Amino acid sequence: MKEVDYGVDQDATAAIEQVFSSVFRGEHVVVGSRSLLEYLATKQWSIASRAALTGILARLSELRSISGLQQYKVVLSSESDSQISKISPGIWKVPIHHFSNVALTPSCVVAENIRDANALEICANHFHMENGAKGLRVSLVKEGSGGPEVVTAMKQKITDKRQFVLSVTDTDKSNPASPECPTSSKCSSLSKMGNWVAEHVSVHGREIENALPQNLFRDSEENSDAWIDNSSSWDFLEHRVFPEDDVANWVDLKKGTFLVRTSAVNTDEADRAYWGAAANAIAEPFHSSKECIDGHCCKDMKSCKCVLHSWPWGQGLRQVS
Repeated sequence: MKEVDYGVDQDATAAIEQVFSSVFRGEHVVVGSRSLLEYLATKQWSIASRAALTGILARLSELRSISGLQQYKVVLSSESDSQISKISPGIWKVPIHHFSNVALTPSCVVAENIRDANALEICANHFHMENGAKGLRVSLVKEGSGGPEVVTAMKQKITDKRQFVLSVTDTDKSNPASPECPTSSKCSSLSKMGNWVAEHVSVHGREIENALPQNLFRDSEENSDAWIDNSSSWDFLEHRVFPEDDVANWVDLKKGTFLVRTSAVNTDEADRAYWGAAANAIAEPFHSSKECIDGHCCKDMKSCKCVLHSWPWGQGLRQVS
C-alpha cells in the first residue's frame, strides 16, 4: 500500500476510504503492519476514516489476536492489475481498486430460511463472547432463501462481487456415509470457483438443527404455537442422551427416526447398518421390538410404531411413550 500515490491515484484513495468507512460503521475488522497503518495515518482522509485508523492503531495487538480466530480473511492488494483469487483455504486476495466503485458492505450469510440465519447469528455472538472479542460486534446481513434458492442467491452474489458471502445448508444425510443433497453440493462447487469471497459450509448433520445447540431453536420457538403443542417433546429431548453423540446428528427432526430403518425393508445398506448399530447401543425403552428390527412387525415407515428418536418439528410427530 505504501507504493500507492494517494495524491494522484484517486481510485485507490476512494477504495481506502470505503474500507476504513466500513470499519468506522462496525462492519469489518482491518489489521495490518503498524508501519503501514502509521503511514496511512499521515494522509488526508475523511473524519470517519481517520477515526477508524486511530482506533485500529490503538487496539492493533488486540485486533491481531482476534483476527487469528477468524477462519475467513481477505488480503487487500495494491496491485491494480491483479485478479480476485483464493490464495489458500479461507483466504482471498482482492485488489484494493475493486472497492473504488463498489461499496464495502457487511458480509452476508445465506441459509435455507431466516430462522436458521438468526440461529447462526446467535452462534457468532456466542463465539465472540467466548473468545473475549470485547468492543466488537457481529455485523452481517441475513438471508433465508428457501432450500434450493440458496444456490441462486449465492451465484448472484458471486456475479455481482459486492458482498462477501457465506452459505450454510443442510445435508439431508440420514447417516454419515450418505451423499449430500444437491443444494449443498452445488453451493460447495460455487465456493471453489475462487473468483469472489464466497464460502460454503455443510452442517455436520442432517439439518442445521442437528448440529447447533438445541436451546437456540427452543428459545426461538418458545412463544409459538409449535412450542405450546410440543413442549413435552422438548422436555423429553433435554433428558435424552445418546450413547454416542454422533447419532443425534443424523436423526430425522421432522418425522422422527424409526426402527424400521434398521430392518430388511430398508434397501439402503449403509443406512441399515448405521441405524442397526445405533439401535443396539440405545437402552430400553427406546427400542423394545425385536420383531421390528427383524422386519417382521413393521413393514414400512407409516406402520412403524417403534421410535428411536422424536423431535418437536413438523406434523404428525410420534412421541415416545
